[in-house]
Amino acid sequence: MTNWIIYISGAILCVIVALFIQIFLKLVFRYKSKRISIWIGILERLLLFVVIVLSGQFGIVGWVLGAKAVARFSKAIDSKESGIYFVGTLLSILFGLTIAIITRDLTVK
Repeated sequence: MTNWIIYISGAILCVIVALFIQIFLKLVFRYKSKRISIWIGILERLLLFVVIVLSGQFGIVGWVLGAKAVARFSKAIDSKESGIYFVGTLLSILFGLTIAIITRDLTVK
């Protein structure tokens, strides 16, 4: 029963981190993300969280980065926006991995 509380807390943290990332991007780069970017970040962190916690397969990081690179390739016109996008992606993956690893360590015995 305690593991479910840890799992749910980790998933909630993956969602809440979106606020921190948005505040960081706004303060450092004066960038306001589009709503779709916020949802993509939340979903990528949740995907990382679920796959790493349940299976321990860290290869999901490569899949997420690859999918985002392919999806963003055609829009890589503005180098400033591409840089901000990259920083946001790295922050998202960093937080997603950290939350997943901590959750996995707390629940795997």
